[in-house]
Amino acid sequence: MTEATERWPVGCVVRERGDTSRFRPLLVVGHRPGRRVVVLPLDPPPWATGVERATHTLPERDVRPCDAEPDPARGE
Repeated sequence: MTEATERWPVGCVVRERGDTSRFRPLLVVGHRPGRRVVVLPLDPPPWATGVERATHTLPERDVRPCDAEPDPARGE
């Protein structure tokens, strides 16, 4: 098990670094090699189509707990 799978297990809800909105929760649905996390938007905006509604992959460093406060030291 890699550090990414231990820290962000499948099924947990996260947000993307820099996204200070509480309205963009992401569900962890898998992991990829190279410490990458596969996420699915839980509440895509109404205008979202295709790519915005699909799963996408984030580097582990860009994943934050959903309830975390923005961290200015990390550029948030």
